[in-house]
Amino acid sequence: MMYVQSKEERRFGSYAFSPVVMRMYYYLNQPQMALAMFENPIFADEFQFRSCYRVLMCLLFKHNMYKEMRSVHDKMYKTQGAEFIGGNIVLIYAACLKENTPETLEYALNYWKELYNVIKHGQRSCSLLSLLAIKHNKSRTALEILSISNRQTSMLVRCLKILAYMHMQRYMQIIPLLKSSVENNNINYRRPHFFADVIYELEEKVSTEDVMERNDLLHLIGEVKKHSLETNHTLEEFLFRPMALKPEVLKSSKSSNRNLRSVNSEDIKKTRVELQNFL
Repeated sequence: MMYVQSKEERRFGSYAFSPVVMRMYYYLNQPQMALAMFENPIFADEFQFRSCYRVLMCLLFKHNMYKEMRSVHDKMYKTQGAEFIGGNIVLIYAACLKENTPETLEYALNYWKELYNVIKHGQRSCSLLSLLAIKHNKSRTALEILSISNRQTSMLVRCLKILAYMHMQRYMQIIPLLKSSVENNNINYRRPHFFADVIYELEEKVSTEDVMERNDLLHLIGEVKKHSLETNHTLEEFLFRPMALKPEVLKSSKSSNRNLRSVNSEDIKKTRVELQNFL
């Protein structure tokens, strides 16, 4: 932190050290220290980077510090705006689902409404928020959220729709979702799969309640099992899995690394000397 306090006296070029500091706290598994540094008014301007915000939020999530995540998010949203938050809103929806309370549902829905026309919500964001709504008997809201996803045939969206329709007792709507998978015999078509816990919950519901479509649904559920169209993990396990970088992002990253290797060696040497003199 000597670097931050002495930045007016000594020039180190335009390199930002704060993302490195935040990653150091993540590596050392120190969420309290990272949060204290982030909230320290002395360093208020040093951590105004999206990467700092994202790493801190991931570290807090890792330690179940969901209340602190909302506090950090509210602060950055107020000072930096919606575009700064961008796709990182997914972290807030994940935290709200982990807490799973009526208050966090209202909190998440308020941000959804505010950001609807500002940022593009990805499938993971839509799925996290819709599952939270389903858990609190707001299946209609969940279906509205899922309707904006551009991947309507994905396993996540399909299974969340099954849960929503099941809670609304609209079993007729579930039949086409199952049929599209089990009745397609095209050898070049990869049949859609379903999360095992969703199929289990549907089967239990249909078997124990007076459902007009019981026979059709039980037959389709039997076909799902017969063709091994169930996954080995639950819907929530899939939702909370680590996010993988898209191929185009990895390609861009490799291109950036090549550009870094082509930086003038004299500039690197000059920066190294400046740091050595300071330390």
